[in-house]
Amino acid sequence: MWSPALNMACLRVLCVLGMVPGVWGLLLFSPAWAQAPEPPDPVSWAVHQDEYDNLEVHAGGGYHLRRAGTQVTATFSSVGSAVQYATRQQPQALFTVPVGYRPAESEIREVEGWPVEAGQRRFEVQIPVRFRVQVASNGEVRYLDGPELDEVGHLAYTLTLGWRTNGTTGRYRDQEAHHDGNFALQRTGQAVTLHLGTVRSPVQHFARQAPADLFTVPDGYRPTETVFLEVTALRPVDVDGELLDQPPVTEVFRVQVTPEGAVRYVDDAGVDEVGYLAYTAMGQWETGDAPLWTAVPSPPDGADLCTRNPAVQDALLEALGGGRDCASVTWAELAALPSLHLEVGSGHPVLMKRDLAGLSMLTQLTLSAPEFQRFWWGRDLLADLPRLRTLEIDLYSPKLPAALLQAVPHLGPVLDHWQQEQARMGPDWWMRADWSQHQAIQAEWSRWDSALLTPVPHLEQLTFGGLYLTAANSDFLNPTPRLRRLILDGAMRSVPPKLLAPVPQLEHLTLRSPFLKGTSSLPSTLLTPVPQLRSLHLHVGGYFERNYFFEVTLPKGLLAPVPNLESLTLVGHFGVWPDLLAYTPRLRYLGGVTLRLLLLGDLENLHHLERVAYNFPWPSRSATVWQDIAVKAEEMPYLQSFNALGTPPIVLVPLSFLQQLVTSHPGKDHELLQPGEGRYLEEWLVDKGQLTELQFFDPNDYLQPFSSHSLQTTPRLKYLTLKGPKALPPAFLSAVPHLQGLEFQNGYRAREPWALPGDLLTYTPELRHLDLSYPFRLEDLPPDWLSPVPRLQALHLYPLRFGSLPAGLLAPVPGLQEFSLAVQRPVESNGNTPGPRLELPVDFLGHTPGLESLQLGDPHPWWRPFEDYYGDYNIAALRYSYPIYDQRPRILDNRLGTLRGPYPAELPSQRWVHLSSLPSTWLAPVPALRTLKLGLAGRALPETLFVPVYGLRHQEFGVGHKELPTRRRPPGARVQNLVLNLHQVSLPAGLLTDLPSLRQLTLQSDSLERPSRDFLAQAPQLRTLLLITPFQEVMWEDLLVRSPYLREVWLGSDIEFRPRPQ
Repeated sequence: MWSPALNMACLRVLCVLGMVPGVWGLLLFSPAWAQAPEPPDPVSWAVHQDEYDNLEVHAGGGYHLRRAGTQVTATFSSVGSAVQYATRQQPQALFTVPVGYRPAESEIREVEGWPVEAGQRRFEVQIPVRFRVQVASNGEVRYLDGPELDEVGHLAYTLTLGWRTNGTTGRYRDQEAHHDGNFALQRTGQAVTLHLGTVRSPVQHFARQAPADLFTVPDGYRPTETVFLEVTALRPVDVDGELLDQPPVTEVFRVQVTPEGAVRYVDDAGVDEVGYLAYTAMGQWETGDAPLWTAVPSPPDGADLCTRNPAVQDALLEALGGGRDCASVTWAELAALPSLHLEVGSGHPVLMKRDLAGLSMLTQLTLSAPEFQRFWWGRDLLADLPRLRTLEIDLYSPKLPAALLQAVPHLGPVLDHWQQEQARMGPDWWMRADWSQHQAIQAEWSRWDSALLTPVPHLEQLTFGGLYLTAANSDFLNPTPRLRRLILDGAMRSVPPKLLAPVPQLEHLTLRSPFLKGTSSLPSTLLTPVPQLRSLHLHVGGYFERNYFFEVTLPKGLLAPVPNLESLTLVGHFGVWPDLLAYTPRLRYLGGVTLRLLLLGDLENLHHLERVAYNFPWPSRSATVWQDIAVKAEEMPYLQSFNALGTPPIVLVPLSFLQQLVTSHPGKDHELLQPGEGRYLEEWLVDKGQLTELQFFDPNDYLQPFSSHSLQTTPRLKYLTLKGPKALPPAFLSAVPHLQGLEFQNGYRAREPWALPGDLLTYTPELRHLDLSYPFRLEDLPPDWLSPVPRLQALHLYPLRFGSLPAGLLAPVPGLQEFSLAVQRPVESNGNTPGPRLELPVDFLGHTPGLESLQLGDPHPWWRPFEDYYGDYNIAALRYSYPIYDQRPRILDNRLGTLRGPYPAELPSQRWVHLSSLPSTWLAPVPALRTLKLGLAGRALPETLFVPVYGLRHQEFGVGHKELPTRRRPPGARVQNLVLNLHQVSLPAGLLTDLPSLRQLTLQSDSLERPSRDFLAQAPQLRTLLLITPFQEVMWEDLLVRSPYLREVWLGSDIEFRPRPQ
């Protein structure tokens, strides 16, 4: 067999041609050549993919090129690229586009990147950064420098672009006859250069006995008349293409190229007695005025989306943005997808390799199914995912075939960025409502095969959810000695002392379980085998279960074996030993502990200090402790992030290197506040020139009014959040020109409107996100109010009450993606007294074509008071242990016995908006809309309230006092999540008929009549149902039986909150 190395050697020789007399006659009538079918012309399309040159600088960097004729579609991506470093400090090309794919002229594109840490974890505040990428005509791909790269670190991005190339490459049609036959074409103006060659070809046979085209020159490169190319300097090869030990010969044979593009050997004296030839040749000609850019058919099918598993179709269409037909999806779009969440239900239980064809850039795959025993996949399902790095399997059964991971031995490669999770298996058990019901799940996990990880011995990151350890499977980490990051999440009641013995290279460990509640369940020698541990996250105990609160006492000396620990987070109710931090001299991040713990260790290297909300402010007479902490702060010169509510200014004065600060006013009677102190915001910001993020809370109005000098000491500020009753003065933001995120929640006690400073946004041209809850009037906003912030992407306005939205207000921000408009504080009424209406210009959405999320009014008025007080909490969930088929499911928990009666008659009427005056096409200008939230009111809601916005996925409606339109949205809509909050509204017949893709339904009502028996049958894809109503008798006994694929049912008379772990 001819080797690639020898192939390249022959191509370099440029003069390899020969003959083998006698041997040729034996192969003269080869049936393989005579009968071989002619494949499609390979020049019409081609695919090339590879990684970036320097993965240490560009984590997960890769590219995919697809050429159809002269059109190239490219996808570049990285999960964490040091953009500024590769542009300024160490300029370097990301990679070089190979010949045949390079653009005819230099191409420059703008790409949107998301800031990430060096470990590829996105920051909590997501403000994208736009920068430029250049693809030069010589193939080099580089970042372009500019002011937008100032203070830019690592960015994650995906860029898809296209260009025309003035060159193309291809292969000979019959590769069996012409081994490694290749050609390359390059056009400059009207001049074309052709390079061609093969390592072994029967020239005489295809010139004389069986003439056939070698390949076809595509349109745009063909000559105006037939041209002849001479091949000289001959040397013989054998049947395998090996060079023969014979002297060179002087014969010459010719190749002709016709105006139709046919390339053939010429039958003349040059091919007499010629055997196997290996050669390369070059020729040139003129094309005339023939255009270069021509349309070329797409490659042969084989990944037609319409022929795949329907569940795969839905998942891919959702990942591509929705509103698409399966037949319109191109290969380039599939190749650009970086991640995919695939839910395969019992209706489509078979998943094969071909269902994932074309996903060559996929790095993250999540597989889930309602019942794993009814889900089958091909053994080679993952074989064609060459870049897969993260695999998540969300199932209720651990019965995973070993062949699954055997197909992806490349999962979990060596990565320096150890924060990235690599494999996640099992359900996210935190969403279970009642922990006592985990026994059935635990029984399943106790039977899982501990040898599951054997095929991936080089796995470095692993997350196990729903884990239940027993003596039989406690050695499951034995096959993965290279593991560096481990997250165990489950209902574990004890941790085996030698659990970590097989993973001595472990650098990050997370343990989550509410049942680890004592020294007996958390052994003191747990960390002894992992001396290289750098990060420890203990999220154990400290949670309610049936009104019982667990308290965890950490074992004495737990941290002694890990002196290199840099990050420690304790979440729960902990008792700690005084010497807890004595063993951690290199600690850089400390979270979830009280400030009093700062006095227990040497924290000179500390960079980040976090303090969770339930560590309440210090009790009275704690001045001595605060003074000691203030002295301790002077010993932390590198502290960059500080999060502690109720902190007096004296603690912050020494922290001049702070970049992130989250705090609140400690109260005017605090022991460390002298008379006259603690009155101005500036006192907390002394010497804070490095600060980029500030969140300050003053709920009790202790501060004096803000001034234009309040932020003078923070010129680098990028993200600002202020919450309190204070008014905003003129020129308040004049000292922070780099601001990108701004959130005000001020004046919420005001009964009358306040004047909004006209120059509020004048000084912030880089603003991307604005969240303004302020007692202003809509009609007071000038039409050009947003002109100073043309890059705005998210706008959330909460005025004192509704009014008229100025015409053209959104015109200066064409890139807006999110827009919310609701009242800051509702006006109570009995629903009979009409309040101010929200008046919207007919074309108020005409200037924001990229809008993805729209909210008008409050779609869930009954939930808002609870959300405002409790924050991010969960409704108690009721789960079924198996899917529903032909019997009533067994309910694991029933909370319907705690009914509290109907809601009060008086409702905040200001939460509703009247949209009856809008035309039927009011949503037509925003085809990219994905989320729509409306609080509706009015006696005449139009039947054509919604126009075909087929990309909509999430809709929330709060409707009061009137009727829902019979026709809510066009047939075939792809809405997957529908939330209805109804007050004195009846459900129309066929409510769900037009929603065939609905996956989750939330229905809250104070006057719900008994729905029809086939109510849920109208939504065959429904997976989750939340039914919140004060009347239990509205339920049909067999209502749930008619929705066979339900996975979750949440029932309740009102909302029950339970903390969600961070």
